[in-house]
Amino acid sequence: MVLNRKFRYLDAGLYDRIEHLLESVELKDKELAKQVNHLFNVLNIRPTKEKFVSTMSKLETYLLKNSNYNFVMKNIPQYATNAETCESVRVTYAAMRETLDQFGKVSSIFINHGVGFFVMKNNTETHVQLNNMQIGKNIIQTLVV
Repeated sequence: MVLNRKFRYLDAGLYDRIEHLLESVELKDKELAKQVNHLFNVLNIRPTKEKFVSTMSKLETYLLKNSNYNFVMKNIPQYATNAETCESVRVTYAAMRETLDQFGKVSSIFINHGVGFFVMKNNTETHVQLNNMQIGKNIIQTLVV
């Protein structure tokens, strides 16, 4: 499946995450594929963010369940306070890997627009410990896929 890039402006983060997932997951659900194609036809006539987000969120959920990712973290801030130096530092892939490695070995990371997809061991236990925890000024939500 190929996404229509001209609708990326409706929700760039969601669009980019789905585009990443489509690189490794084939959409086999014919009904969902039909819904997505219908959405793009409707958006050509009348672009609405609500319809885009609704259908594309279903697509993202489907792709996540059929991907290698087993842990999702939402609302990741761009900056957080370093516990040792009390300075505001950028939240990087390396920092996320180092933090999550304390809970279980992380083998793959993808972060986009404050949402991270991870392949890691102990994802269920990590979810229990980190869900609704504060990082910087953000309260993160985690999901086990």
